[in-house]
Amino acid sequence: MFSIIHGTVKLCDTLKGRNLLPENSIDNFYLEEAYVKPVYETDELRHLSEGLSFTIMGKALPKAEGFAVDFRRENLERDIALRVTVLANRNLIARNSRKSLIWGVDELDTELAFKLQPGKYIQLQILVTNEAFMIALNGFHIAKYTHRMSLENIDKFLVHGCVANVNVEQKFVDIYPQSPDKTLHMERVSARALDREDDD
Repeated sequence: MFSIIHGTVKLCDTLKGRNLLPENSIDNFYLEEAYVKPVYETDELRHLSEGLSFTIMGKALPKAEGFAVDFRRENLERDIALRVTVLANRNLIARNSRKSLIWGVDELDTELAFKLQPGKYIQLQILVTNEAFMIALNGFHIAKYTHRMSLENIDKFLVHGCVANVNVEQKFVDIYPQSPDKTLHMERVSARALDREDDD
C-alpha cells in the first residue's frame, strides 16, 4: 500500500473567484499539469495488464470543484491514457484521454445511478483489463472505458484537485468490484429517486 498524503493543491485556490465554465463543462480540469501540484503521484507502477487494480480513497472537499485521477505517459506530450474526473458538487464522474496534446470526447454516461456528497469520503476502483478500464464507485461498477491508446509506457499515476487524505492501493485482484469501507458516505439511489429530487 502506498503512503497517505494529506492536503489540498493549488488548483483549489486557482478556481476561487474565477468565472467558472457552464455546469455541463469539465474544462476547468484540462489545465496544464505543470501548474498544478498533485496531491499524490508515483512512478512506481506495475505494468498495466489484465487484473491490475488501483483503489483510490479520498475526501472530496466541501464547496470545492472536484478532483481528477490520471494514468500518464512521461513522453514529450505527456499523453494520458485515462483521466477520471470526479465533480462531487455536480454529481458527475467523467472519463477522457489526451493524445498528442489533444483531448478526446468526454464519456459521462454511467451504468448505475449514484449520488456524490461534497465533504464525504469517496472510494474509486479502477481495474485494468485487456479491452478497457473498469471503474467502480464505492463498491459498485459504474462505467467501462475502452482503451483509446496502448498502455505501453504508462509510467505515472497522479491524483490532483480538491481532495484530502488520499490513499492509493495498487495490486492484482481476482474480484471486482471490491467492497468499500463501511464508513464511506455514498448513497446508492435509483433513477426514480434522482428524478424525484429533480422535481423538488
